[in-house]
Amino acid sequence: MAPRPADNRKRMRLAGAPPNRTGIDDAGLLERARSGDDSAFEDLVRRHHETVWRLVWRLIREGAHVEALVQQVFVDLRLELSEVQRIDQFRACLCRIAVERVARFVKPRGAQRPGTRRSAELAVVVEESDANREELRLESCLQSLVGTLRAPLCLQLEGLSYDEIANTLGLSVDAVRTRLFLARDALVKCMDRNKVQSDV
Repeated sequence: MAPRPADNRKRMRLAGAPPNRTGIDDAGLLERARSGDDSAFEDLVRRHHETVWRLVWRLIREGAHVEALVQQVFVDLRLELSEVQRIDQFRACLCRIAVERVARFVKPRGAQRPGTRRSAELAVVVEESDANREELRLESCLQSLVGTLRAPLCLQLEGLSYDEIANTLGLSVDAVRTRLFLARDALVKCMDRNKVQSDV
């Protein structure tokens, strides 16, 4: 049985990396990983697993496939690691690979919007706090956005800059700004509609 939204939200909160026990920052780990240090690469995976998991989940909302896609993202990253020269390139590279992996997963499935089948699950969670209901509305509205608007917004939610989003999606910065404006506008309108409906 597919996990309920509440379970996935808990998974998103708990999927983070363990404390930094090595005392080495990401730049140091990247340098070691590029030199073939497997343990350094594993530390990078643990530290950035939550970010990738959350991004993939927001893009597809297919709980049964998220973890497999996340694992493949890090396999792809390992293959491209030699091209990541600086730590400031690392996050953008990781997000680009995640977006590309999701695109490959979604394309053979046709025109159906990823996550549509999960929309009914949003009504399953009961006895929620106001904060949980707001989170459900946000996730539901994110999934209502077309992919061209959802992807840049999800990347911005992960803290990427306009330049990083542009490089990740192969767009100009102006196109990113336009899509983010349209995405935020659509998101606010959707949240307002859902709030009105829930208050009726």
